[in-house]
Amino acid sequence: MIGSAMVIQAMLLWPSADQSRLRLDFLFHINGDMSQRVMTLLEEMAPAVEVYSIDKNKLHTVDAQT
Repeated sequence: MIGSAMVIQAMLLWPSADQSRLRLDFLFHINGDMSQRVMTLLEEMAPAVEVYSIDKNKLHTVDAQT
C-alpha cells in the first residue's frame, strides 16, 4: 500500500512521526480516495486515460483535425 510505504519513509526522516501515524495514514487515504474520484470523472470524459501515478495521468483525446 502506497500510504504505508510513505509513512515508513516519513518516520525515518521525522522520528516523532510515530505519534502522528494515524493522521498520516488518514491523509494518504483521503488523497487516494480523491485521486480515484478524479480518475473516474476523467475516464467518463476522455476516450482513454493512462494512469501513471496517484496524481499523474495522460488523457487521450480525439484529434480535432481528422
